[in-house]
Amino acid sequence: MGVSGFVRLVTVVGLAAACFAATACASTGRGGPPVEERVLRFDSPAALAEWVVAGGEWRVDDGHLVGHSLDPSGRVAAETATWRTFLGDVERVIVRGGLDAGSPNNFRVAVGPAAAIFNWECADANWFNYGRDETQTRPGAMSAGREHEVVFEQAGDRIRVVVDDKLLWEHPGHLSGTLVLHPCFGSTMRIREIVVRGRAVPWVDVKGPSASIL
Repeated sequence: MGVSGFVRLVTVVGLAAACFAATACASTGRGGPPVEERVLRFDSPAALAEWVVAGGEWRVDDGHLVGHSLDPSGRVAAETATWRTFLGDVERVIVRGGLDAGSPNNFRVAVGPAAAIFNWECADANWFNYGRDETQTRPGAMSAGREHEVVFEQAGDRIRVVVDDKLLWEHPGHLSGTLVLHPCFGSTMRIREIVVRGRAVPWVDVKGPSASIL
């Protein structure tokens, strides 16, 4: 092959590589993992393998993930189930579930640094936390024994939490990190389905919550 032919070959290869890189960046928006939607259901006990469990009692029962706090005193800090997938960016997390019929308080969930307690044990209220900022809203958003739809979503530069189509909390911030479920003070939560839309980062080894939880 002559010099001119080699130059043409290098040019073609370089252009192909550039096109591939541009296509990859376009498909992900940031040049990283693509935005994907996952639907988490609990049709068999094997579904529990997708979660890192620390404390409490966790099982799959009748199509639900059931988390039961074994410490009614609330002295056990970690009774959590953390989804094993780290999320670099979160567009939306929808949790469909609620408190067990005999458990009126403490449905706790966190998406990255945004954490919520629905039906706080100390008052007829909900408690939200982002960093050091804490907010309470009244009344408690859940009825024991009933399924609710809890949505954490990124809306521009703000985080919104909506329960049963009602906006309960809004705060400046960015959703990124782990998805955590957390019964407490002897409560029992039942989760039928979770829909997660965001950028999964599969090379991050999830061993527990990425941020402090309420």
